[in-house]
Amino acid sequence: MTVASNGDTSTVVVTDHGPGLTDEELARVGDRFWRSGRHQNIKGSGLGLSISRALLAAGGGSIAYDHHEPHGLRVTVSVPRVGPA
Repeated sequence: MTVASNGDTSTVVVTDHGPGLTDEELARVGDRFWRSGRHQNIKGSGLGLSISRALLAAGGGSIAYDHHEPHGLRVTVSVPRVGPA
């Protein structure tokens, strides 16, 4: 995990060494009610990441997902250091 501040934005980046997501899954992660076919037997509704994205966007922030090479996932959360106008 890294935390950085750059001007008006603070960024938190979390990486892991798990199985990661395919390109197709990366394109869908955060969609409402979407769940990877590899995770259908895990409890949940598929809403948590879409709610997180909506709340961050409402406050002027963002969340992004990417590959963490050689394997794993990188999640980047950016938030403004000042409140919305």
